[in-house]
Amino acid sequence: REGSKRGVVLVCPTTDQFRSLARSQLNPNLDQVIEVGSSYGLASVVIAQHCLSVVGVDTSGEAVKEARRRYPSIQFEHFDVFECRERLTDLARGCTAVFLDIGGNRDLLPVVHLVSYLQREVSPRLMVVKSETLAVQLSSLPSSSVGSDSEWWRGLQSERAPAALMSGAKLSVEMQHRFEQYPLKYPSKMTPDGTKYICRYYNYSLCMKGLNCSRDHNYCHYCEQRGHIAKKCPTLDGSATYHI
Repeated sequence: REGSKRGVVLVCPTTDQFRSLARSQLNPNLDQVIEVGSSYGLASVVIAQHCLSVVGVDTSGEAVKEARRRYPSIQFEHFDVFECRERLTDLARGCTAVFLDIGGNRDLLPVVHLVSYLQREVSPRLMVVKSETLAVQLSSLPSSSVGSDSEWWRGLQSERAPAALMSGAKLSVEMQHRFEQYPLKYPSKMTPDGTKYICRYYNYSLCMKGLNCSRDHNYCHYCEQRGHIAKKCPTLDGSATYHI
């Protein structure tokens, strides 16, 4: 879909963070989700608690059978998304969010190509990708080199991708733990007592209104606990979330 607006893509390296992002980034009144790599459905249950609906897809017939037995209220489908892309597209039609976990240390290129395919064919507002390999790549890149329109990303999508991956001269050796900083792309959330919306600018970027802001500056938008902001949320447990 040429010209369609791309949503947020968040990359994380760990299962705990993958599930935490389901809790913090989904809108229970808006999102319909497809989860690719649902396995036995443990993350699917978390996702289901924070959205309108979720469909899980996995290549393991055994895992899908067990997930259906454990969680009969959730739809699980058994097929290979790389071999059955049309089926994936049909199933994902209308979805606003995609959660993708097709193997934490899987080769990078299949992950990149699937992300690009889903961006083009489904155009979700949010994609959460669990990939240790992609997270390592992002951790080594300067912020200015990252983005779905960047030379780095286009290189991964092209036949020159292996050269791009091996080009150490283009990589920064410093780890830069960056949190996604497009505040209004995150869903609105209220404080636990329901009296105020939590300020997304204050949590993810910079609130220019300061003390004059009508929104809450005391609660974390990420975990909804008092006393810190999302960029410094301890539930991240030292693992970085990266934005593409």
